[in-house]
Amino acid sequence: MAAPPIFDMAENDAAGSEVQMWLEELGLGRYFGLLQAEGFDDFRIIRRATEEDVSELVTLCAMPRLHERQLRRALRDLHRKEADFRVEKWTFGGERSQDFGR
Repeated sequence: MAAPPIFDMAENDAAGSEVQMWLEELGLGRYFGLLQAEGFDDFRIIRRATEEDVSELVTLCAMPRLHERQLRRALRDLHRKEADFRVEKWTFGGERSQDFGR
């Protein structure tokens, strides 16, 4: 019987610190504790947040409208950067495989 996976507290703390710094850069650092309590302290989770998730978090945090807009704008930027990275990675991989094929 295999042992259960070990939860890496250091990895989780590092991910949480990155999210906290990101929120602070946005001027939204005051919401980190509430987001963390709801499990949104890791970018892998934040990137997968649905519109419904974000609406629930905004309500839970009692965010003023301008803070909500700032958060939604930042999430859109995050998704856009991730999409751009995927395209670059795909393009680079395609060019690279063509180079090796010659």
